[in-house]
Amino acid sequence: MSKTILYNNLKTAIDAVEGFKCFGLYNGQFDREIDEDVLTYPAVFISFGSIEWRNVLGSIKNLQEAPLEVELYIGFKQLDKDNEATLQEVDKLFVAMEAMSNDEFDPLRRVRDTQDVNYDNLEAWVLTFKTTLRDVQATMKGSITHTITTLDARTNSTINTDA
Repeated sequence: MSKTILYNNLKTAIDAVEGFKCFGLYNGQFDREIDEDVLTYPAVFISFGSIEWRNVLGSIKNLQEAPLEVELYIGFKQLDKDNEATLQEVDKLFVAMEAMSNDEFDPLRRVRDTQDVNYDNLEAWVLTFKTTLRDVQATMKGSITHTITTLDARTNSTINTDA
């Protein structure tokens, strides 16, 4: 669930930055740019790094966390904007990303900006951010009724997990 919530928050933040026309998960679209004229630019694609969950010790709610790198692949047609305008658009995305957080993830913090110069007619940037995801969907709320069998008798009890 955490990835979906982060993805939707990223989409909302990117939609709030005017001018970007294409959004989705990154699967090498820029590498196949010659073959894929279906993309409209400017475009932003998201890549999630490897997510390695760990249990939060001392948590009675089965909370898990995972450090995560998120990369935004940003592409502009080279002839559409001048260099300064492109850099301003990249900066607007940076500001929008660092303004986000909620119970499912920590604020995104920029790690690096990389200009990708491997394309003929495309100006591409990769913005890398770090955050920590939290799986709060795994937490249990309310009461659980369970049966404990002892040597003498059966006992029903309720465990309150709201704490």
